[in-house]
Amino acid sequence: MRGPQLQQKLLALLLALLATACSSLPPPVLPELAESTQRIPVVLVPGATGATLQERDSGKIVWGRGRDLIRPHDGGYGLALPIAGGVVGETNLEPGEVIEEMRLAGVIRKAIYSPIVEVLEANGYRLGDLADPAPGDDLFLYAYDWRQDNILSARRLAELLEGVRQARGDERLPVALICQSNGAYICRWLAKFGKASLEEAEAGGMAMPEGVEVAKVILAGT
Repeated sequence: MRGPQLQQKLLALLLALLATACSSLPPPVLPELAESTQRIPVVLVPGATGATLQERDSGKIVWGRGRDLIRPHDGGYGLALPIAGGVVGETNLEPGEVIEEMRLAGVIRKAIYSPIVEVLEANGYRLGDLADPAPGDDLFLYAYDWRQDNILSARRLAELLEGVRQARGDERLPVALICQSNGAYICRWLAKFGKASLEEAEAGGMAMPEGVEVAKVILAGT
C-alpha cells in the first residue's frame, strides 16, 4: 500500500486517535494497513521540549522528567545557549529520547507522544532506532536538541533517513512525517530544502539525500 492510499490511512488513523484520546478505548485498527507488507516508514517529529536532554558525558537527564516542569534542574539555566558570541553546538547537552510519557512522584502519569506510537504499533508498524535502524523497522521517533537551530535539526534528520534507506536496502525511500508544533518547521524545511543550509537555500539550492522522498507531511497542532 503506497502513495495516496497510505496517506489516507494514516490520516484516518490520526483522526480516530483524536476521537479516542480521552477515553479508555483500545487503539483503532485498520485491517488494510495492519496487514499490509508495503508500509512506508513513518517518522514522528515532536515539538519543542518534546525530547529529553541529557549530559553528554554522564548521560544524566536534565530535561524530560515530570519534576523538570515544576522545578527545573538549576532553575533551567543549564539549558540556556549563548545569546551572542557562542558557537552553536558547543554544549554538554545532547538529545536523548522523544518523551512518550511523563511521570510525577511515581503516581501521576501523563501520556505525551505514546498514543501516536501505540496506534501505529497496533496497526503493524515496528518501532526502530533512527540512529541504528533495522531492515524491518518502519516507525521512528526523532529526538532532536530543540534549543538549536531548526535547520540543523532538519539536516540531521535528512542524514538519518539516508541511513534508514541504506539499512532497508531500498533504492528509493518514501517517508511520511508526523510533526507536532515546532516539528512542523523542521519537516517543512526538510521537504523543501533537504540538507541545504540557510545560505544554500537562499541561493536557490536544495540538497535532499539521493533516494529519500518526503511523501507526506502530517501537521498536528502546528
